Amino acid sequence: EALTSKRGKKDVEAIQEAEEIIRRHNWHIEQLEMVTRALDNFAIEPEEVNDLKDEVEYYIESNMDPDFYHDDQLYEQLNVASKLGKSTVTVEVPEKKKKKEKEEKSSKSKDKDSKQENSKKSKKERKKAEKKKEEEARKTAHEQLLAQQQQRQLLIQQQKQAQKAKKEQQQREREQQQKQQLEAQQRVRQVQQQQQQQQQQQQTKQQQETKQKEQKPQKPREEHPVPQKDQVRPVQTPTAKPIPEPATSVNSEAEHSRRLSLLESSLLHIPTGADSERPRAYVPQRPCAIPPSFPTTPLPAFESPEMFQKLSIDTLILSFYYQQGTYQQYLAARELKRKSWRYHKKYMTWFQRHEEPKHTTDEYEIGTYVYFDYETGWCQRLKADFTFEYPYLEDELQPALTKKI
Repeated sequence: EALTSKRGKKDVEAIQEAEEIIRRHNWHIEQLEMVTRALDNFAIEPEEVNDLKDEVEYYIESNMDPDFYHDDQLYEQLNVASKLGKSTVTVEVPEKKKKKEKEEKSSKSKDKDSKQENSKKSKKERKKAEKKKEEEARKTAHEQLLAQQQQRQLLIQQQKQAQKAKKEQQQREREQQQKQQLEAQQRVRQVQQQQQQQQQQQQTKQQQETKQKEQKPQKPREEHPVPQKDQVRPVQTPTAKPIPEPATSVNSEAEHSRRLSLLESSLLHIPTGADSERPRAYVPQRPCAIPPSFPTTPLPAFESPEMFQKLSIDTLILSFYYQQGTYQQYLAARELKRKSWRYHKKYMTWFQRHEEPKHTTDEYEIGTYVYFDYETGWCQRLKADFTFEYPYLEDELQPALTKKI
């Protein structure tokens, strides 16, 4: 029973709503009929009705919406009833009334048809406008995508060009470094050749001097008669007295050791080929115009071995490669050897043991080494399982690189 009562209440409410809607429709129809009569009788001008048209269409389209607001004072602006009362005083014949009613019905049907056509046209136009908007939005999106793709392509091209330029610059720098290295190697070779030539010349001079010394005592023998055995005297000290024989064996051993020590000291201070040359003044390799306050000669502090003991490995190697044929190169090489670095004559670079060698023989050793990469990175690198051949090891510093006094 409760369910039936609830259903009955709902049905009653629905019927009441439907009746209200029908009443509202009938009211609008009556008002519109009065407006059409006023237009037929020229009581109202068409321009006054144009403002009413949009509101009536809004009522037709959305009167069933829950948020719809019904305006009861919609037709009061026109005052149709007062205008029709003033203009319709005369009595008309019933036939004419019938004709007018027929005409009014036909006009109403035409108006409805025209309204439906207009609504259809408006719907079509709306659909077309929506389609146009969608197409325009698609076009704009497509254009934006194309623009983004073009920007990406431009960025990629710019990055590629920058990478190419960097590679070209790196290649140029490498070529310049290689040229500089070749020039430095050629200079080292020239210096070595000059030193070898000087040594050969000195050796030839010494040989000639020895030959001359050997030939000098023979000349008097050819000029003068050969003396007898009792008359023979030493050549160097002809007036020297005969050396007395040693009294004991202890004195002879002390004299022998003394002579050996003198010979060793003389060998330590033996003159070299560089001592016979004249001291060379400093000549700049690339002279340029400089202010008078700038020093024109190297500082004497850079000729002291104590100064090179304070320098780092990078600075020592820089001095070795870029001050070739100078006393500074000799000091840098000596300091590097003191810090357990060894020069490889084949690769023309400095090596140092990273750890004890894994395998050693009389000709080579295998192990991990640290070497200085002066060609590409100017840094220290590791080389594992490297065979260091002893014939390519530079054990001695050339005396031509020492400082000339």
